[in-house]
Amino acid sequence: SHPAMFVASTKTLTFTVHDGQNVSNEVEVTINFLPVNDRPIVQFREDGDPDVFAPEANRTFRVPYIEEGSSVQLLPDTTTFADVDSSNASSAQLVVKGLKNGAAEELMFNDTLASLLGITVNLSRNDTHIIVTFLGKAPFTDYLHLSFTIDYINRQVVEPLEGIRL
Repeated sequence: SHPAMFVASTKTLTFTVHDGQNVSNEVEVTINFLPVNDRPIVQFREDGDPDVFAPEANRTFRVPYIEEGSSVQLLPDTTTFADVDSSNASSAQLVVKGLKNGAAEELMFNDTLASLLGITVNLSRNDTHIIVTFLGKAPFTDYLHLSFTIDYINRQVVEPLEGIRL
């Protein structure tokens, strides 16, 4: 078992050796435990159960989108962001891959909320990817709330091409 947050510490051990007749001099060894910066994690909770996470190997999820429908929320409400080293994030990136209808496929977000939270959101794209980059030091909860405002829409007038976008 290990603590949720590792704290730097020093431990000192002393050693002596005994051969049955004589005892050696005492030797002291000092061990300095230094923390490392662990990477943050993104998890998708299964069925909203706070104690059941999707398997580690399952790092993708599917969002159903109905042709000619309204926009859909990109991240499920069961998503969590966490970091054992800090309660703040300084940046995040979300990439939607596999676009099949070019500029007709869009991501939208609440820019008013982003401004209020002090997080800058940049959208960039090419023919097959949309990249959303968040910048600005803010609590993970703020990043999460802003992430929940990201919606996907396909404005293709003619029947959009089917397929999975990752």
